[in-house]
Amino acid sequence: MPAEQHARVMAQLREAERAPGPIDVENEVVLPNGSRRWFLWTNRAIRDEHGAVEGYHSVGRDIHRRVIAELRLKESEAKFRLLAENSNDVIMHLDRDLVRRYVSPACREMFGYEPSELVGGKSGGYAHADDVGAMSEVRDGLLEGRLDQQTVVSRRRYKDGRWIWIETKYRALVDPVTGIRNGILATIRDVSERKKVEHELAEAHRRLEVLASEDALTGLANRRHFDERLAEADVGRTDSVSLVMVDVDHFKLFNDKYGHPAGDRCLKQVGQAIKAASLFPTDTVARLGGEEFALLLPKTGLSGAVAVAERVRRNVELLGIAHAASPTAGVTVSVGVAALSASEEGSVADLVTKADTALYEAKSLGRNRVASRSGS
Repeated sequence: MPAEQHARVMAQLREAERAPGPIDVENEVVLPNGSRRWFLWTNRAIRDEHGAVEGYHSVGRDIHRRVIAELRLKESEAKFRLLAENSNDVIMHLDRDLVRRYVSPACREMFGYEPSELVGGKSGGYAHADDVGAMSEVRDGLLEGRLDQQTVVSRRRYKDGRWIWIETKYRALVDPVTGIRNGILATIRDVSERKKVEHELAEAHRRLEVLASEDALTGLANRRHFDERLAEADVGRTDSVSLVMVDVDHFKLFNDKYGHPAGDRCLKQVGQAIKAASLFPTDTVARLGGEEFALLLPKTGLSGAVAVAERVRRNVELLGIAHAASPTAGVTVSVGVAALSASEEGSVADLVTKADTALYEAKSLGRNRVASRSGS
């Protein structure tokens, strides 16, 4: 035995004297080459017929590999605990039943709970209802062998009831001897700020898209968006399509008499009156610029488009906006309509030309009227 362990060995033998039967102890032995190995000793006191101890019976078994493995495991666990307990991320160990066996102290700041409040409880109880399905599918996949690791972004309830966004990196734990998946290691990070920034960026992008496709004054589609929809209508056309062009009558005179602020208010009202005449979500109502408006009507023939155009003319007239410089004494519109039937050859460029021609005709006939042209 190593010299520094002699006292310990003697204490173990004395303990065997007091024990009613054999006892197991562990200590090292020194081999002839000077190296040391761990042995498990089963010690039993040998007594004479009077019960006095006259010796000891010891059976030793080499357990060096096991002890070294245990020491390494303890060192590894100590390092893991040191890292886990000083990490800003929450480290969580789940067993096969998804019961929390370990939760690192970072849970205090991240979730508002003490580790002792979470250990022993089943994972998933604080998850948002909309996220439970995805999280369960990942955890089942890890335990059943379909996944080795997976990252999930989800919502979790803080102790005070509010929701926070977390990113959880799951990894399956596998028994090195049996190969059985016996748990899950979860590393959890608070990504609420990141999600907030992502939401703000998405909202900013959405607003930019709206600005890029919306007329700032009327809220209708702008010329750019109208041209895009017009081009889409021209690709692989298999149905009728109609175009309604609208122009506010004598609008320059209106601006000259009432001023540009009044002119802007007038255009807003006219835009809403035109929009109200549209029937289908697939229709595009746009302000092309100045006092010019247009309606693109997919799957609508000439007769249907003329009916829409007449509603536009009537809606604007019913606004009753005074226009002393107009022969009608009120704001009116001239409307041109053109259509391409499903069987008819032609492009949307032809459609625009015909609608413009019809609009010019409506103006030349005295304004405040609808004129139309078919594709033929």
